[in-house]
Amino acid sequence: PASVVSHEAATDASKDDWHQRLGSLISAARAAGQAASRWVSGNPVYADAEQFVSKLAPYARKVAAKLGVSLRAVLAQAALETQWGKHMPAHADGSSSNNLFGMKAGAGWDGGRVNVPTLEFEGGVPVRRQAQFRAYATPEASFEDFARLVGENPRYAGALGKGDDVLGFARGLTIGRYATDPAYASKIAAIADSPAMHQALAALKNSVSLPISTE
Repeated sequence: PASVVSHEAATDASKDDWHQRLGSLISAARAAGQAASRWVSGNPVYADAEQFVSKLAPYARKVAAKLGVSLRAVLAQAALETQWGKHMPAHADGSSSNNLFGMKAGAGWDGGRVNVPTLEFEGGVPVRRQAQFRAYATPEASFEDFARLVGENPRYAGALGKGDDVLGFARGLTIGRYATDPAYASKIAAIADSPAMHQALAALKNSVSLPISTE
């Protein structure tokens, strides 16, 4: 009967629709997983804070000298942005962007870039967004670019010349709208004064034959 055929057709259509929805959900979940993995796959391995500081201190020292701030201030910011080097945006193939300061790739950026999900604060409320970040061939290039941006952009004048005043340096960055997190400055200061940072800097000083300043 026509009614049976119609019912069977409707049932088949319903099944097709259900399968399409299921397929869409699976695809969306897979895409989300791949996007999330772009923050971790293929990044340089820093076993702990000590190794992070040891490997990056030569670059951070140059930045600190240019900006007139302490070594630990620069390292603390990089540690916050990357969770001690374990959380950097990566390319689709898993290779690292070497972006140690969470620097975005705006319209004026003509270098490499990666597109990954990120957390922004809007009116103090965390919101998930998709954003493009700068990509570098080496960690050193990331430090050099950060030094140029902060050292040459008038927006960040308040962060310069702070010496070992880590909180003052970090507040200068937030006043210049470097980050949207309202607690950004206090987080940098907390990392700079953390046992992990102090132990890493002590190990760095003991690893060379001549005394070096960590300030």
